[in-house]
Amino acid sequence: MKQEYDFSKGERGKFYNKDAELNFPVYFDPKILLFNPLPCLNVLNTLPISK
Repeated sequence: MKQEYDFSKGERGKFYNKDAELNFPVYFDPKILLFNPLPCLNVLNTLPISK
């Protein structure tokens, strides 16, 4: 890595998109899903995900 980077010609917000939707993957251990799958799925349905 460089000691210092020059951002003087950078453009603020160039890649910003206010309508972007982030979908983070949720991974469960297979043992948990085998033990009690329905409550896990119910939790996934209640996550606050913007649509």
